[in-house]
Amino acid sequence: MKDISPSIFTNSVIYFFIGLTVLLGINFFDYRRLKVYGFNLYAGTIFIWLMLLGLGKTFINGKPYLNLGFININYIDVTPVLLTIAVAGIFLNKDWAKPNWFVSTVFLLIVPNILYIGSSSVASAIIYTVVYLILMVLSGARKNSMLA
Repeated sequence: MKDISPSIFTNSVIYFFIGLTVLLGINFFDYRRLKVYGFNLYAGTIFIWLMLLGLGKTFINGKPYLNLGFININYIDVTPVLLTIAVAGIFLNKDWAKPNWFVSTVFLLIVPNILYIGSSSVASAIIYTVVYLILMVLSGARKNSMLA
């Protein structure tokens, strides 16, 4: 029987350095450049999510994974980060005095939460909702907007 420990060690070292490179890239990335693409990032995230739910075949622990051929990505657990960046960009110049604030706010909050429940990820739904409410407060929403 062939000893598989060296290949496991080699794979671990390779993935460690890939992860370290991604971590450093994320750490030094300037997220302020994404604020103008807030709605596009939101729409793209939701679109990929819907495609994944409709066409995704790889399910691990009840969650669909994004299969890129050589790696499976837990897209559902990445979406809170993507949606947070998108909502922060959308809320940057949001005028809470306009009458249409309620419709856009409900759309931005409810659609991802429905998808989270459909994706068997209640923890991500809670995280997104808490972060969403914090972003509302930081963007200047009034208390009646928060209660609604």
